[in-house]
Amino acid sequence: MEAGPHQQIIQTPPVTLTPRGILFLLVTFTLIMIGVLRIDGDLIALGTAGPLLGMMVIIMGKWNLRGILLELSAPSRVFADTPFDLRLTQLNMRSLFDACSTDLDHSFSQVSKIETHAIWTAARSSSTS
Repeated sequence: MEAGPHQQIIQTPPVTLTPRGILFLLVTFTLIMIGVLRIDGDLIALGTAGPLLGMMVIIMGKWNLRGILLELSAPSRVFADTPFDLRLTQLNMRSLFDACSTDLDHSFSQVSKIETHAIWTAARSSSTS
């Protein structure tokens, strides 16, 4: 292992649609279709609220990730069966708002991947795993 750690700053990826979100949207569109077929205003209104809620969640999710940077601190070279220091740090560069409930992951190869969850990162602060 070399003496100094290699540091790399990575911009966070955009918000993605999860399988749970896809299922939620399918249910809301099904409610709209059933409401139209049965001429039921309540089902149409309930189904229409779903995509509006989904758009609000996407906007809030992107806002939650704005100003967040990831820093990977790892040695430039590692050897098998030798422990090494590896840190994934979430930097919250925003001055007023905290970041909450962010999942951090990094893939080194198809087999090697690190995942962690930061419950709360205060404004102008960082969380390290």
